Amino acid sequence: MSKLCVVGIFAALSVALMSASCKETRSPEVGESISSIAGGVDGVVTLMYAKDGCDVLIAVSENGSDKFYIPVELDERYKLEGKKISFTFHSSRINQGNCLMGSPIIIDSIQAR
Repeated sequence: MSKLCVVGIFAALSVALMSASCKETRSPEVGESISSIAGGVDGVVTLMYAKDGCDVLIAVSENGSDKFYIPVELDERYKLEGKKISFTFHSSRINQGNCLMGSPIIIDSIQAR
């Protein structure tokens, strides 16, 4: 067997092993519900990015960093800086204007924590 063939086989096996051992992290598909626990996902409402075009965001801690979601038509009683919530949702394709910090979602259920 030529050296080139051996190197090619080794590279293919290496890629296959690495991809099989990696845990997949992904964003929800449009219409897919996400709930990491029975009661939903825990998040914190933030208003601090309003100057960037994001009136309301929900920060969800994911793998040690925050992932932001743009809630579509969030009830006014939850639009408070630092409000801790638990919620279930599905993703949306709705255009959220100038906000580029998160993914738009539609909340299916929500409760204060």
